[in-house]
Amino acid sequence: MEYENGYWVDDLNNKWSCNEYNQEVAEYLANTCTNCTDCTNCKNCFNCNNCKNANNCGECANCNNIISCYMCTSCNFCVSCKYCGDCDFVVNSHAGDRCTSCNKCNTCTNCKECVDCRDCTNCKSCYSCGDCENCNYCSDRKKCSSKKCL
Repeated sequence: MEYENGYWVDDLNNKWSCNEYNQEVAEYLANTCTNCTDCTNCKNCFNCNNCKNANNCGECANCNNIISCYMCTSCNFCVSCKYCGDCDFVVNSHAGDRCTSCNKCNTCTNCKECVDCRDCTNCKSCYSCGDCENCNYCSDRKKCSSKKCL
């Protein structure tokens, strides 16, 4: 672990802010991440790459520029997420692999069992979402026009 421009940096170019972590804590957090490269302030992550915008990620898996997040909060441009909150531009990555149990997300596609999401398309079994289109079996669709959702 070396000091570079205000960060503790490991051999895989993952880094932890010197303002938030001392070297000992940064080394400990580096050991909680497996096969991660070019990430910032992450912990307990697996197979992540270039998660620079995901400050303080935890328990993420297979993220690439904030893609395929798990247990994330405040993500942007996510694909195939589960148990996320406050995400933007969430899109399913491939057939059958959709977002689930999201909270307060925006512009999602093909998600299910989400709460308080906005501007979503083709979602199922969601609750209290608004301004969505072509969604099915959703509860409390008062915020969506009847012409937009089934």
